[in-house]
Parts: sequence; C-alpha cells; structure tokens
Amino acid sequence: MVQLHSVKSLEKKERQTVCDNLAGRPDVPRDKLQVEVFEHKNDTRRLLGEILLHDDNIDKRTLKKVLESQHESGMKLGELLQQNNLVSEEVVCKAICEQLDIPFVDLSRIEIDKTLNRIINYNYALRQNIVPIAKTETSLTLAMIDPTDQQVVDELELFTKLKVNKVTSLSSDIKDALERLYGRPEFDSGILDDDDDDEDVILRVDESEQEQCRQERAFDEVAAKRIDKVVQRILTLALQKNSSDIHFETSERGMEIRFRVDGILQQLDLGEMQRIINSYACEVVSRIKILGSLDIAERRLPQDGSFRSVVRREDCTSKIDFRISVIPSCHGENIVIRILDKQRAPKTLSDLKFSLPLHEKMMELLENNSGIILVTGPTGSGKSTTLYTSLLETYEPGKKILTAEDPIEYVYDEFMQCEVKEKIGLSFARYIRSFLRHDPEIILIGEIRDQETAEMAVRASQTGHLVLSSLHTTDALSSVSRLKGLGVSSDMIASSLLGVLSQRLIRKICTNCKDEYQPENFHKNMEWLPDSLIHYKGTGCKQCDYTGYRGRMPLAELWVPSSEDLSLILTEKDHDQLLKSSLQNTFFMVDEALDKLREGLTTIEELLRVVPHAMFKQYINLDKIHKYGCKRVV
Repeated sequence: MVQLHSVKSLEKKERQTVCDNLAGRPDVPRDKLQVEVFEHKNDTRRLLGEILLHDDNIDKRTLKKVLESQHESGMKLGELLQQNNLVSEEVVCKAICEQLDIPFVDLSRIEIDKTLNRIINYNYALRQNIVPIAKTETSLTLAMIDPTDQQVVDELELFTKLKVNKVTSLSSDIKDALERLYGRPEFDSGILDDDDDDEDVILRVDESEQEQCRQERAFDEVAAKRIDKVVQRILTLALQKNSSDIHFETSERGMEIRFRVDGILQQLDLGEMQRIINSYACEVVSRIKILGSLDIAERRLPQDGSFRSVVRREDCTSKIDFRISVIPSCHGENIVIRILDKQRAPKTLSDLKFSLPLHEKMMELLENNSGIILVTGPTGSGKSTTLYTSLLETYEPGKKILTAEDPIEYVYDEFMQCEVKEKIGLSFARYIRSFLRHDPEIILIGEIRDQETAEMAVRASQTGHLVLSSLHTTDALSSVSRLKGLGVSSDMIASSLLGVLSQRLIRKICTNCKDEYQPENFHKNMEWLPDSLIHYKGTGCKQCDYTGYRGRMPLAELWVPSSEDLSLILTEKDHDQLLKSSLQNTFFMVDEALDKLREGLTTIEELLRVVPHAMFKQYINLDKIHKYGCKRVV
C-alpha cells in the first residue's frame, strides 16, 4: 500500500500521474492501489515532537532529553532521533509530512518517466538529494530528502518556470531513484587504482587550504574524493606515456581526453573510466580549475592557472609542474594541461644531439659577452628547452643570469627568473629596463613579440650583455625581416646579431621495433636522397603504443652572419641577395635531417611532416651555390 499523506498542495492531474506510474508497475495492481488523504481541521502547524508523541512513536521523557541535546548540538530533531536509534527514518519522514502537509511517497514502487532527467541536471540533483517524479504543463513534483529546504524549491521554480510541489521519501529510495532516472555509472575503485609500481604515479597534488575550502563548497566530500581520484589517474597515465599535454575536449557526446605524445595527439583507450569521465565532465572541469586556483563559477571567459604535484619514480619522489589553460566552447569548457617535467628536460646542449659542427658553432656563439642570439620556430618546436640548455651551458658562479618569461616553464636555482604579468604592467620591455640596473652578464627574454621589447632587447645586447630570445619565424634568415617588421632599424640589427638557430622537433624511431625497409615511392622533395641510403622504420609495438615512434629530437639550422651578410643588412639590400650571401654561413636543417636518416634515427615520412618543404626545394637547388662562388660550411 502506498500512502500520500495530505496532498492538498498536489494538483489533481499530477496526483493522477503519480498514481498512473504506480499502477504501471506489475507488482502494484490497480485494484490494490490506495491513496489516503488526511485533511487537517485547521492550518496551524504542529511541532514534530508533538506529532511523534501523538502517534506513540516516542514518550515525553525521551523527547525532553532529546530536546535538551538538540539545544546543545544545534542539530535537527529528526536527525538526533535517528542518530540515537530512537525512531526510524520512515517514522520521521511521515511525521514531517504530517507537519508540513506534504505527501510521503514510496519511490521504490514508482516507474519514473525517463524524460524527466532533462529538467534537472544530474549533478545538481545529486548534490541537493532531490529527484523529479512527475510533471504537468504548469507544475513539477519533486521528491526531497529535506522538504524544508525552501531555497532549492525557489531556485527550481525560477529556472524551470514551473510550480514545484514537494513530496518526500526515504533517502535510500531517493538515491536509488536517481540512479534509475539518470543511469549514472558507479566508480570502480579497481579502475582508478590500477597503478604500475614501476611507472610514474601521482602521489599528491599540492593545493592551498583556501582551494580545499572552495572544493568543499563545490562538491560533497565523497564526490570530491572520487573526482580527485579520476583526475590523478589521468595525470598519472599522461606521465607514464611521456605526454607533453593533456587535452580535455567537451563535445555533445561527452568529454574526450587526448594526450599529446611526441608531438602527436593520441586518444588512448580509457576503458570503463571513459564512461565515468563522460558522466562527470562538469565535475572533472571544476576539479582541474580548483587545482589551478581558477574561478569555478566563471564559465564565459578563458582562464590560465598552474599547480604542482608530487610524483613517485622508482624509489624516490619528485615534483612536476602543470600549466592549465581553460577556454569556453559551444558544448562547455575545454582544458589543456601542459606537463613541465624539469627532470626529463635536457641539461646541456650535448643532450639535444645536434650535429657536431652545429654544436661547436653554437658553443662558440655562447662564449660572446655581448650581442643577441635568437632561436626561432613555430609553437611547440622546443625553443624554450634550447634556450634553457644554453643558459645552463654558460652558467658560472661568477655570472648573473636574469630571465623574463611568460610564463616560467622550468624553475632553476642557477637563474633569477621573473614572470611577465601584462595585467599589472609587468611586460618584457619593463623587465629589461629593470634588469639593466641589476648588472647581469646574460639576459633571457622569453619571446620578442612587440616593437618595444625588440628595441629594448637589441639595446641591451649593445651595452655589454649577452641576450638570448625567441622569435616565431619559419627559418633563420626570416628573423631579419621579422625584426624590421617590429620596428628595429637595420643598423641596430647589424651591430648586435650574433646568430639565429631555427629548429623543429621530429619523432625518433622506436628502438624496440625498429626494422629495415625500402620506401616504395619517394616524395618529389626527397628524390635527392642517395640510393645507397638504408631506411628504417618502427613496425609498432606495445612500448610505442604501436606508432613506430618513441621520443623526439630537434632538427636545426644555424645561420651565423658574416661581415658580408651584416653589410647587406646595414645597406638594406633585398632578401634574395642576403639569401645568396648567407648560404656559405648556414648549417642547413636538411643536412641535419640527412644525418639522422643515415644514423637510422627517423623516417622520410617524419621529415616530410615536420621540415618546411621550402627547405627541401632550396636544398635541391644548392648546386647554384657554386655559381656564386660559395662554399657551404657543412
């Protein structure tokens, strides 16, 4: 028998809907369905204790004792009675129904319309312990664990534009109804705890006490722990795969997670955990934003943040930094997490594996005590890594090195590092002005991207400082036109430029599945390759996730301007004349690529993917060099 106590507030049509849902269940025949309505003779609300006494559910002595305890603890009377096992939850619920003049419904016997899950978001329903059970054109019936929570009712009436009618039920029945209505997956601890002791494992994510308080407001304690475990598992998987970035992409289907491994985005098989991520996408986003000290309520504007984690590696622990970027999209917020692992970053130029002639020339440039050295290339080509290793090569206890970065990627004890903050006026140019008063030997500028920074960097290089910086250009020679485009005069460029290194990152063949093969058809840009060259590729194995590649290495070209080159820059000759002159002072990227092929380190397909095709075409026509009386340095 199902009882609906005092349903004056429930519309007749909606009450019929509830009854029809009950009658639709095979275990509830219509002839046995009873709806009992108790009408109060007056509208005066009785106290909960009075109702329990009247129904002989508790005696006066026990009630008095509990009321005294309630005064000290501040808890609700019903909660105290249940906590001390004096009455059951069902008794308290029915007493509250009588007190508030609302129905009590046995949800376990109601077939809930699945379309109701579109009205209220699951995360909100779970957080507030509510479930919609019936709807008409003008009203919504809501089962609540705490029917006294008028704020929830007011919020739903505001957003749904429907009149909310309250009913209540047992907490276990409401939770079960939530699962039936929304079909949410349970967390499987086995899925989240499947860590390999021999691999990197996230042990702890550092966050401030303030951030923890924000987290508690966003989720209940149990949900927060579960979501935290999901996020930690994703971070652990990214470290195990040597990923440089994690992409959280929200779509109509849910949330897709892709890992950038060796410069290529891969969507790994997450198994059952993918269902959890799809179902709890909003919570995952909020948890990551909390870690990065971002505003979880702001969903309209891009945000940037960072956090640090402690990682177990073999028998020791280390710290890894993560940089977060959040942008809104039509289906929700997308997140990219950049992984900054200083321990795995190269420590010296030798670790970068440049060819011997290029390496020796680069070391020679770094011995200068004034001038500017530029590293160019597209985003993600390893410019920052090369700049850091160059600083480590030049560091001595007697030298002072200052850096201005946006943002700081790796933190080193050898340098004094400063982060650009445009919002408060801390620009690259402003830092350079201040740096000159600190008497440094070497200055690193993260990127030259405006006229003021470009001019200040060149001037600093002319006043007895070695300046290192990066530019976004296709090749080394284009840095001249780029600086001119930023407003730097030709005489300033000619008097300060020491050299330009342009680089790309290419994938290395997996050594575990490396095998010899013969390409069927050569690309037209690769027909110059010698016939005697032996080609290798990775056939694909578990260690490389069946890609055939594992790890990356840089390819670079280095242009060291000669006196003739500088004279052409000073007299503002056209680009073609400077190109012809620079050929004899350039270590070509294609020569570096050919060396990598001879050593069996990479493939033709990878070179075609990464190296600009214009460089191959230029290399094919290098016989023209001899017409100009030039001799290449390699």
